[in-house]
Amino acid sequence: MDYQKYETYCSSARLKRYFDSVKGDTGRAIRLYNLNMKLSQSFFVPLTVFEVTLRNRINHVIGTYFGDSDWIINQKGGFMSHPSLTQIHRRTGQPRVEDFLKSQVIKAETDLRKKGGIITSGRIVAEQPLAFWVSFFNSDYFRILSAIPMQVFTALPSGKGRTDVSYALDEIRRLRNRIFHHEPICFSGSHTIDVVYASNLNNKIVEVLDWIDPDICLEFTDIHEVGAVLNQITSL
Repeated sequence: MDYQKYETYCSSARLKRYFDSVKGDTGRAIRLYNLNMKLSQSFFVPLTVFEVTLRNRINHVIGTYFGDSDWIINQKGGFMSHPSLTQIHRRTGQPRVEDFLKSQVIKAETDLRKKGGIITSGRIVAEQPLAFWVSFFNSDYFRILSAIPMQVFTALPSGKGRTDVSYALDEIRRLRNRIFHHEPICFSGSHTIDVVYASNLNNKIVEVLDWIDPDICLEFTDIHEVGAVLNQITSL
């Protein structure tokens, strides 16, 4: 497909960043655009392993803490509605409620009802976005749960704590959102080809999985292709 057709289907505005980064070389611009898509695709394996592992470990740890495999449903009126989550806004004097976890569970239940599905804890867990699980390491929920979420990270290095975990998880969440919203991940600044961001986040995913269990990454090494695509972009 020639560059004009790419512009027709992808929009000139979308392609401009790629076009400018290679100084108007349309052939290289198309190749870079395709490689960015390939790079985003290559993150599917590490992001999937990361998200599923984090979700299931938190579900297990919190379920064990409450002695309730249905905690995600039953705790809507429990820790998800803790009084400390309601605070008075300093400027307006109005109450402000941090109810993200509760609202996400209610939304999942509502969506399942609309689809005619049976509401089960397993389905509610599976419906939750990555932001739901990352929120367990926000200071409010973390404090209410007496730091129990940290039990997910059985191999966390000495000296690292909630802040380190929360920051790392949120960085990975933002990468995931960029990929799922079709944003480029092969630039630094406006028009400079740079794979440092993607490379650092790839390493961050591996690091966080190692914090959970160092054996996890060994299981998907053969299908982890991020590094190979990064090399292709670097040599473009």
